[in-house]
Amino acid sequence: MKKGVLYTVGSIIILVISFIAFILPSSLGGAAEMNGTVYGEYNGRKISTKQGSDFTQAIANHYNSAKNNGTETQTGTIYYSAFYDTVTKYAYEDFVNASGYKVPEEAINRTIRQVFTDENGNYDKKLSRQVEASTIAEWKKQLAGDLIGQRFSDDIFGESKTLGKESIYGIKSSDAETAFLENLASEKRGFDYIAYSKADYPDEEINKFAASNKDKFRKYDFSLIVCDSKTTAEKVLNRITKEEITFEDAVPEYSSMYYSSTEGKLLNDFEYQIENMLKNKEDMNQLKDIAVGSLSLPLESLNDEFLIFKKNASPVDCDITNDENFKAIRQYVSTYESGLIEDYFSAKAVQFTTKALNSDFDAACEEYGLTKKSIAPFALNYGNVSVLGTFSPGEDLEGAQNNENFLKTAFSMKMEEISSPVVVGNNIVVLKFTNTESVEKDETAYLTFNAQLDGYDRSSVNQAILKSPKLKDNFLNTFYQQMYDAE
Repeated sequence: MKKGVLYTVGSIIILVISFIAFILPSSLGGAAEMNGTVYGEYNGRKISTKQGSDFTQAIANHYNSAKNNGTETQTGTIYYSAFYDTVTKYAYEDFVNASGYKVPEEAINRTIRQVFTDENGNYDKKLSRQVEASTIAEWKKQLAGDLIGQRFSDDIFGESKTLGKESIYGIKSSDAETAFLENLASEKRGFDYIAYSKADYPDEEINKFAASNKDKFRKYDFSLIVCDSKTTAEKVLNRITKEEITFEDAVPEYSSMYYSSTEGKLLNDFEYQIENMLKNKEDMNQLKDIAVGSLSLPLESLNDEFLIFKKNASPVDCDITNDENFKAIRQYVSTYESGLIEDYFSAKAVQFTTKALNSDFDAACEEYGLTKKSIAPFALNYGNVSVLGTFSPGEDLEGAQNNENFLKTAFSMKMEEISSPVVVGNNIVVLKFTNTESVEKDETAYLTFNAQLDGYDRSSVNQAILKSPKLKDNFLNTFYQQMYDAE
């Protein structure tokens, strides 16, 4: 191409420019080789690094964009973004082609003419003559595909051209829908609250639980062979029984050592941990009954493997005074018996609420040594949907934006009302509804709503495409293999 051709930047012109031949930079590593490697396919169309392919062009576009923006060019990110773009392009083309739509020649010519403009933005015929006819023909071929994708995007999502408030193309939003969204965020509520942290569950309660559940924390000394099938496990057990091989020698030869050290030593030695490994919990009784030095029959695990246990010593009761054991028991209670912790603090929260109702919130905080905290007014917004304004809860309320019970409680209370205990993440909280704010209607809100809803629509369509049975996605395996081979 000769110098002097002026390129304007527009939504389609970028696609034209991307067609110009390029060489991928060596900084992208071995995966950037234009060697025709296939990373997947969509509806039979291969996505490969063949010279001039849609995928390779997309890689170059992302690399150049990152370079021009001064951002770091991570090879994996660039490649996956390009793969994603290529899949989307092919899917869009399929949707439009199925409708029988053909790109008008005039639409292609109109786009090409935008390339050859002077400093005033007017078409300059002299500039077009500086480009060889074969190059323009290639541009037109490329544009035909690009405009098909643009047709789908415009028809489904709309575009910048509007008639009044509405896009000329795309799914339309009714005034009632906009009003509904505005009303969702029209009231904001603020609260005072106190929180009991599950992490503060007292040591004496842990000790009481351990004392009444000694069996769960009895410690065993087992070695283990993990086999991938019952047939293999029975073969191994038979060989050991016939003294063709020792248990110790069978470990490295047959065992996957999923639950054990390389020597076959069982890593998790509490009774509840061993029981949780087994598909049939009653198999734990067999392990209790076998003699020291004996082997178990093959027992099926939760992962559909088969386990052969060897009892090395008699079990011993857990020493609760040992710090490591105590931490393990607390972890068990937190994981498997969280209901006990919630019940314990909920009872305390009820005591607090009773006191607060009989006096006031501050007095109850003082009597029970609790710190009153506040939540700035926020709108009812399950899942923190950005179109409604986000709610940023503090550490005590982590996950509150996704907690249906918390939001129902908060937005069904009357002013100055004190709530029942609510479990929020790792805390049990009590709320007091203290203030409310009305949000003034924004006459331009439809612009924000429409833009954000458009983003959700595009994301939903693209996620559906990536889950389509038409897509064969070998991206990760192929990418890392290419990188590995280049080292």
